[in-house]
Amino acid sequence: MKKGNNVNKYFIFLFICMQLVFCACGKQTDQENQEIQTKITSADVPQKNKISSDAEYVTFSYEELKNEAAIVAKVEVLDELSSENSLINYNEEYGMVVSSCAVRSVRVLEVYKNNGELSEGNEFQVQESCAIYELDGEYYQETMDDTPSLEKGETYILFLDDGKESMSGKPSIVSCNNGMVALSRPNSDDEYFDICVKSIVEYESDIPEVEKENILQAEEIYEINSSESEKEEDITLETGKEEIDISMGMKEEENGKIGISIEEK
Repeated sequence: MKKGNNVNKYFIFLFICMQLVFCACGKQTDQENQEIQTKITSADVPQKNKISSDAEYVTFSYEELKNEAAIVAKVEVLDELSSENSLINYNEEYGMVVSSCAVRSVRVLEVYKNNGELSEGNEFQVQESCAIYELDGEYYQETMDDTPSLEKGETYILFLDDGKESMSGKPSIVSCNNGMVALSRPNSDDEYFDICVKSIVEYESDIPEVEKENILQAEEIYEINSSESEKEEDITLETGKEEIDISMGMKEEENGKIGISIEEK
C-alpha cells in the first residue's frame, strides 16, 4: 500500500509541475503579445496623423558635409521606426510636443571617416529626425521638413555628428536628409542630388581619377536624362545584401557645372 501511495504522489507531483510549466508559458506568450500590441509602427499611424514640422537648419555642400561629420559610414538599418525607439520632449505648460527624435539601430558595412571607435560589422545607434508618439489617445508620426525615415533593411551612406549635442546623446544625421544617401534607390528623386552623386562617386565607384575629381570638384551637379549624356560609366553599389548595377551618364560644361544621370541597369 505504501508503494502505491508513493506512486500516486509522484504522478500528482508531476502533474502539478506540468501545470506550472504550461501556466508560465501562457503568461510569457501573453506578455509577448502585449509587447507586440504596444509597439506602434508607421503602418499603425493614420495618414491624417502623419505630420511634418517646419524647421530652420543649416545645410551643407558636399565638402562642408564631410568636414562637419564626425562619422561617415555605409550602414544597414536593423529596425523600423516605432513608438519604442522614439523620444519626445513634451511641454506641460503648452500641452504639446516641442521636440522629438528616434534612436535607430544600424550595422556598419564600411567606414569612410570615424572617431576611431567604429569598424566593419559593429552595431550602434543613430538619431534621426522622425518619431512616433501618443498624444491625447492618438498616435502621431512626426518628421522635420518631410525628411524620410530610415527604412529597415535598406542601406545608406550616413554623415553623422558626434552626438554630444543631440537629444538622445547618440550620433545624429547631419541636417536631416542633407546627410543621408539611400544607396538602395540611387535613381530616386533626391532633394540633395549632388550629395548623392558625389558620395557614390567618391566611396562606391572606381571610375577614372580624372573624371572622379572633375565630379567631386564641380561647383554644381544637376540632373539630366541619360539621352543627354556625353559619356557613361558603369558603377556597382554594394548594399551588403545584393549588388546594384547603375549607369552614370555625364555632361560637362565649361562653367564648373556637370549634368549627371543615374539609371539602374
